[in-house]
Amino acid sequence: MMSLSTDHLIHPHAAQPSALPLSVPLSLNLASSLALAVTQRTAFQSNMESGNDYKDDKHYVYAVGTIQAYFPNLSIEKEFYQACLLSGVDVSLLDSVNDDVSLAQLNSNAALNGLLYKGLGKQENSYVAREMNWTFSNIDNNEIYTLVPISDEKLIQFVAALGRADPQMIMVGQWMDDGRILVSNLIPAKATQLTQMVESEKKNEPAFSELVDEILSLSTNDGFQPSERGLNYLLYNNTQIYTESYSLCYNVNQNGPNPSGYQLVNVEPFTYWSGKRLISKTVFHYQGINTGARQSWYSAVDVTGEYPFLLTKWKRFLPQH
Repeated sequence: MMSLSTDHLIHPHAAQPSALPLSVPLSLNLASSLALAVTQRTAFQSNMESGNDYKDDKHYVYAVGTIQAYFPNLSIEKEFYQACLLSGVDVSLLDSVNDDVSLAQLNSNAALNGLLYKGLGKQENSYVAREMNWTFSNIDNNEIYTLVPISDEKLIQFVAALGRADPQMIMVGQWMDDGRILVSNLIPAKATQLTQMVESEKKNEPAFSELVDEILSLSTNDGFQPSERGLNYLLYNNTQIYTESYSLCYNVNQNGPNPSGYQLVNVEPFTYWSGKRLISKTVFHYQGINTGARQSWYSAVDVTGEYPFLLTKWKRFLPQH
């Protein structure tokens, strides 16, 4: 059983947090097909939810982070330069790129994503987008995967991600034999139900945003192990984790057995097979601030296929010894 230490997490008497930034809509100046860039689910998910059992040996990924694009060589950089000139895109950033050293400096330039978004977003330049190197970094900004889009529609999502004001994405894909990830979908993290809940709750509960940020820090992983996939899915798709944690930590009975409330002290994700289905169960352990009394709750996710889905939203967990 894997244990994630959360000793730094929720304490009811912490300083009041600053508000989270408002959700930024996907603003695109691209071809009309970019309107498809926020596809959230496919028929594949529906088949799973209908109870069609299956078991395969594929390795899936469900990770949270950001997309980057790099020029693989000078040839592609020069082709992009010429294509942008014909498309009317300002490419002054590329004027002095004439050798491998300057290309490496360009690839590390923070302004490159914005230029690539403008240039590759032109429909006539999509052929260059196919030649780019696409990578994925986790929320700690560690580059962990090289990406391959499963279709041209997904390539459009890659380009769209470069232009987002809030670039954090949920990446769904499959591990290939060469070590790259075949990406089926990119979901803007701000497009999930979690964001809607945070925006409505934080107006009345100023500590709520801090609680959400602390628990979301658990998504700093590669999203490769089934337990990681299940955890990441829960963090963005089960808002009850946050509302129930807030209730335990803040909405306390001053005359009750734990007048100072609880704190979240440990999170344990683990997986097991139930027939042909692979289940990820994540247990949240809470401890009373003054008394040391403990209680635990869990949520379960089916991670058999590429798209996880919720099985148990929030239920009391009784450890078996």
